[in-house]
Amino acid sequence: MEAALLKKWESVASRFQELTDQLMDPSVASQPAQLHKLSKERVDLEPAAQLFEVYRNNIRQLEEAAQILADPSAGSEMHEMAADETAELRRQQEGMEEQVKELLIPKDPRDEKSLLLEIRAGTGGDEAGLFAGELFRAYVRYAEKKGFKVDTVEAAENGVGGYKNITALIEDRKSTRLN
Repeated sequence: MEAALLKKWESVASRFQELTDQLMDPSVASQPAQLHKLSKERVDLEPAAQLFEVYRNNIRQLEEAAQILADPSAGSEMHEMAADETAELRRQQEGMEEQVKELLIPKDPRDEKSLLLEIRAGTGGDEAGLFAGELFRAYVRYAEKKGFKVDTVEAAENGVGGYKNITALIEDRKSTRLN
């Protein structure tokens, strides 16, 4: 793992711990606006911080397995188990490193806002309408996979399974629960 990414991950985990400590402070508890702001930031950092703890534990286990592999007095069965464990831990570590790259992408302030998706069939008759329908269904599948709520606002079907135009409201399920 590159050092800059690891350093950023460590700082996120550190900030998460700072926020946890601040939220325990009684002076913060008496300030609802500050409490809400800190809680929201903490919730945003929680997945990366928890993954960092798992990652650090994984590194400790790798070090222990390396000690067993380096110990000549350990039996061949222990060496084999340590080698198998090392391979599995490295596979898990690679997965966590890929996952954290996505978790550390800076949040866009517009991420929590809803959007209005409008798709109109262009020239091309029924084929354009069918394409508009396929495009809309692809957006809906993606949105639902990411945990968004999709509500169709307006739809004009073309009669062959497509749309002349369709408009949908897409909202993050988490933001609708908080508001």
